[in-house]
Amino acid sequence: DIRYGLLPKEDYLALTLEDVREVLQPIFDKGAIEIGIVGDFDEKDMIDAAAKTFGALAPRRDTFEPLPEAFQTTFPKAGRVNLTHTGEKTQGAIYMGWPIDKPWSVDNSRAIYLISNVFQNRMIDIIREELGLAYSPSASANFSQLYDGYAYFSASITADPKFFDAFEAASKKIASDMRNGGITDDELERARKPVLESFERAQKENGSWLGLVARAQTEAHRLDWRRGRTAGYSEVTATDLDKVAANMFAPDTLHVVSIVSDREE
Repeated sequence: DIRYGLLPKEDYLALTLEDVREVLQPIFDKGAIEIGIVGDFDEKDMIDAAAKTFGALAPRRDTFEPLPEAFQTTFPKAGRVNLTHTGEKTQGAIYMGWPIDKPWSVDNSRAIYLISNVFQNRMIDIIREELGLAYSPSASANFSQLYDGYAYFSASITADPKFFDAFEAASKKIASDMRNGGITDDELERARKPVLESFERAQKENGSWLGLVARAQTEAHRLDWRRGRTAGYSEVTATDLDKVAANMFAPDTLHVVSIVSDREE
């Protein structure tokens, strides 16, 4: 992953089929396989088909074996990075990130997801409607259980760079307000309603079920999470969110990346 960046173009061009085979062949030969099937099918027919195909393969590993070093990464120190592109002067992007100093858990992940929705709604009200800085300001939380101790909250826009200072000031104000409490019941409901509606829609979508059953054997706990998610989100209170947000958005941890054009006028 090159720590979420890209290799230089010449490095990609230098790769050979043997380089690809060196990585993939051990997985093809011995890697664990987990099969999930959803839709309108006959269960016996599917079991028979799997037995004749995947079941006929030589014995393999029973579990997936991720590389521990792949999940060792840290959030950048507070600061600012300025990057350039070769496009128009009126095109740019700014990205603000705060690390989340909280261990991953189902309850924490649900609270932080709702906090990101509240933040997003405040951005729309203030940054889009009130200040007119950008039509689609974005707030999101990356809170993966795979990266222990690595989680962050972000706010960003793609817009004319002349709006960046005002956007940064407004986002810092929203972050400070949320850190100091005051999420209302109305804001919580605005944040929660689309989440619960998405769960209802997902019940009818094969893609959602496939994402669940594809790892239902090796990650059986996800079945319990799915069964309890509607009730879990429904039980969260505004006070719960205030308690979690109180440990987020520390101003001395903020990392900012801006991208502007280097084109001459």
